[in-house]
Amino acid sequence: MTTKKEKKGQAASVYTVSQLAAASDKLFGTSKIIVKAALKTSEKKTFTEDEAVKIVNAFRKKEVK
Repeated sequence: MTTKKEKKGQAASVYTVSQLAAASDKLFGTSKIIVKAALKTSEKKTFTEDEAVKIVNAFRKKEVK
């Protein structure tokens, strides 16, 4: 996983749900199951790190009904 910002003009790296879940503690500070559940709500199969962080954080802030 890259942690540095991508240089302007370069394409951002994309990762699968499994790859992001494997790095869940480091990237999101949460468990693998939370990351998998959050990303499965999206119709996409691959995500940039920034996209994944936004989706997971929004998922974690949702009110439980």
